[in-house]
Amino acid sequence: PEGESRLDGMIAAARGDRLAAAEQQDGGISVPPPPASALGISDRTQADWLEAHMTPQPLAPDRCRLELAHPLGNGLPATYVRCTAPALAITEASAAYARGRADWVYREFPGCHNAMTSHPQEIAALLIKEAARPAA
Repeated sequence: PEGESRLDGMIAAARGDRLAAAEQQDGGISVPPPPASALGISDRTQADWLEAHMTPQPLAPDRCRLELAHPLGNGLPATYVRCTAPALAITEASAAYARGRADWVYREFPGCHNAMTSHPQEIAALLIKEAARPAA
């Protein structure tokens, strides 16, 4: 929500884990990439590829508070896709927010959080379909 940072929106345990990981990584500058299994990738070939390409993420953007000059979405059609195999607990708050928006479309995808690696054709087809959907 507006006025909150990504860290503000995290459950306390996840926020603490993220801050501790950043502190251990490089004194709090960045967060190390998670293992592919944390993103739901179980195929070893896919996991090896993903882990070879992931890099640490800067922590500073997680601390920035969201300030909007216009309403969220700025009147454009919006679709929220929640990957549900497995559904990550850390995404529950944003999924609940999306489900509660009458002006957004909420979709569930039976793939992992990193669906672009595990299910590239299927997630691309879903996104193309949503992009072609006429505005309400």
